[in-house]
Amino acid sequence: MQMLDVAMSSIIGDYDDADLAPEWQWVKQMASHEHVGVKDGSAYEFTLNLAMELDAIPPALQPLITAAQQAGVNYILFYNG
Repeated sequence: MQMLDVAMSSIIGDYDDADLAPEWQWVKQMASHEHVGVKDGSAYEFTLNLAMELDAIPPALQPLITAAQQAGVNYILFYNG
């Protein structure tokens, strides 16, 4: 099993509120696992299972997801960073 971890800011740049970023909204909808709000609310992580059908991938995420699939990655963990 291969897992890739990605800071969302490295893909979409700086943002003030993850809930307002369309890429985050898509990841949250498609995620097979989430880890949010540990202790001080700072944890914000979502895992995509690349074996699942992923619909309407946002353009900013398409190159990463395509490359990960071609490399045989099974999961991508997106985190707030």
